[in-house]
Amino acid sequence: MALGPAIRQKLKSHPKIQSTIANLYRSFFLDVGALVEHLPIPSSATSLLNVGTGDGSILNLVARKFPGLRITTADVTQTRGELIEKDISSRVAMVSYLPNDYTAQFWKQTFDVVLLVDVIHHVPVADRSLLLLNVWSTVSADGVLLVKDVEPHGFRAFLGLLSDKYLTGDRHVDQVSASDLGRLIEETCPGSSVSETSLTERDFPNYLLVGKRSNVLTTST
Repeated sequence: MALGPAIRQKLKSHPKIQSTIANLYRSFFLDVGALVEHLPIPSSATSLLNVGTGDGSILNLVARKFPGLRITTADVTQTRGELIEKDISSRVAMVSYLPNDYTAQFWKQTFDVVLLVDVIHHVPVADRSLLLLNVWSTVSADGVLLVKDVEPHGFRAFLGLLSDKYLTGDRHVDQVSASDLGRLIEETCPGSSVSETSLTERDFPNYLLVGKRSNVLTTST
């Protein structure tokens, strides 16, 4: 077991200490508050799918800022969502899936918002298109796809890469630029458009991409 998971396992019976340490550690790599501020979630949105939940800390802030959202979380790990707070957990449905298994029922649903935070750089390059194809299938016709990741430049990005490889234990992690990921997101949903928020100006090397389906309606003649 890698060092990070081993530490979480040791602290599992002390959730407050675990949460404090996890948030302090995360704050070096990501300003979570800034990320949540930059999430362009429509006020009319009522459902959100979070693919790659991790410990669920970010969802605590998302749920409080957007109280009208019903949240579905999915992750390949069995420890997903362990830091989701009790007053939030009643609004969260946790489901699991296996890597490259897209037969789970939640993939057949659609959501107003689909959110991925630091997921893509953990996915092998050869598997990213397939994941995004399935992710797009869960985005409603007028919904938004929000993808946060890390530019592969700078000291924080380098330390994040080392952390993912040697603390988290993910030796195949491969960071991807906003421009390359934006093209891939558009390629996996022809007619879609991708824009970037100003998160990177606030918290480089973190960036947040916003994907939308084409609003252009075509008619047959």
